[in-house]
Amino acid sequence: MPRFHRTPASTATLAALSCGLLAALAGPAAAATFNWTNGAFVPGTTAPSPLIAADVLSIQTAAAKSFSAVSFASAGTVNWTNSSGNLSFLSSASVASSGLWDAQGDAQLVYGGGTASTFTNSGTLRKSAGTGNTQIGNSTALSVVNSGTIDAQTGTITFGGNNTFNAGSVFTGAGSVVVNTASTFNGAFTSSNLSLASGTLTGSAAVLNGQAQWTGGTLEGGWSVAAGATLNASGAGTKTLNGANVVNNGLLVWQASSGNIGFVSNASLTNNGVLDAQGDAALVFAGGTASTVTNNGVLRKTGGTGSTVLSNSTALSFVNNGTVDVQVGTIQLPGNFGNAGTLKGSGTLQTSGVLTNSGTLAPGSFGAGTLALTGGALAQTGSAVFAVDLTSLSAFDLLTVAGAAALNGTLALNCLGACSFAVGDTFTILNASSALTGSFASVSLAGFATGAFDVVYNRAQGDVLLRVTQSVTAVPEPSTYAMLLAGVAVLGGLAWRRRPTGY
Repeated sequence: MPRFHRTPASTATLAALSCGLLAALAGPAAAATFNWTNGAFVPGTTAPSPLIAADVLSIQTAAAKSFSAVSFASAGTVNWTNSSGNLSFLSSASVASSGLWDAQGDAQLVYGGGTASTFTNSGTLRKSAGTGNTQIGNSTALSVVNSGTIDAQTGTITFGGNNTFNAGSVFTGAGSVVVNTASTFNGAFTSSNLSLASGTLTGSAAVLNGQAQWTGGTLEGGWSVAAGATLNASGAGTKTLNGANVVNNGLLVWQASSGNIGFVSNASLTNNGVLDAQGDAALVFAGGTASTVTNNGVLRKTGGTGSTVLSNSTALSFVNNGTVDVQVGTIQLPGNFGNAGTLKGSGTLQTSGVLTNSGTLAPGSFGAGTLALTGGALAQTGSAVFAVDLTSLSAFDLLTVAGAAALNGTLALNCLGACSFAVGDTFTILNASSALTGSFASVSLAGFATGAFDVVYNRAQGDVLLRVTQSVTAVPEPSTYAMLLAGVAVLGGLAWRRRPTGY
């Protein structure tokens, strides 16, 4: 069995190895290039020494190559060339790369038999060539542990074994990185191209920075989306939270291509950022103990002409402390829903039973608009606010209620833009198809320079109207104020200069 020795860098080359077994890389620590054309790294006398940072190991030819019951470490560069086939791991093989491992084709790292093996990357695992798929792991018997950078410059890097991504992991490149088997994410990681595709995905204080896709699989443990980060729920794959605690501090995009999201066994989703529903899917209770969705930020529906359902069961509670904005289509609220936040939009809110509002109802998403409440009745509490924007007789907020409306709380009128109304102008701001009871306890005005209104309750028609009793004008814009003040200052200066001496 031949042995291969390092030689000074100026003459250091190693002929293509075809002996079946690779001998120890012994000798002085001088940079060298090694070509691996076939055979196996094995323990004992043939165990390789670590590759130093300046070393290059070039894996070549389609002949079988494996790591068998050996520990191999590289701080240098491993070029896994396009001519090479798969690399097999057998019998507790352990390969650790702290340098660059460059996949230049579409081959795989595979479990080849015996006891479980491990591939550890604390450097950079890169795919620099090949438009297909480089798979890292094909079995739970091959564990991948990463704390470095996964750089898919082209094609796809797929993790299909038993994967652990530790804090500091980075997923980047013009290609894509796909995780499609059971994996653990520990701590904060950064992504521009990661796709969580299937399997059980366990978070241990896992924090997404950057952006990632969630196309399928089950989230367990603790997950969060950092402020400024984006998680896109996309594709038709089943997506489930199983006892998971997911906190969104950034942007969670529920894309139109995505189906329902299931909640199992005390799962929770807390939205402190923006949850953007772009289609007509549902948040559904899928079994186990009761689960919870809490909105402290903005939950908006920006796409789909049908319904986005926020709960399909009393075992999945929905709590709104933030803003629910139905810009298009319908958002279906739970039955007998109690609102503590803001409900707004120019679409439809649907509920059954009674919507009890202790927060704010504000028709319109972008300026004045009409918000419809269907399927149930409305009850405004003493702390409730009905916020109405007024621009003109053709542009003002309107709330329509398909059932009865019981009024209370504050009617908050806001002059939007250069609002202008004449005495006697009348318009409807609320219409209830059934009984209209109660009245607003107070009325507040904002943005008006002049103006006054009577609130008229036409109970026979179920209408609340505003009648202008003093002409309405808007508070001037700050720029207008500045011009007025500048004019006053000029006049004042002229007046001062014209005063006779002695004054």
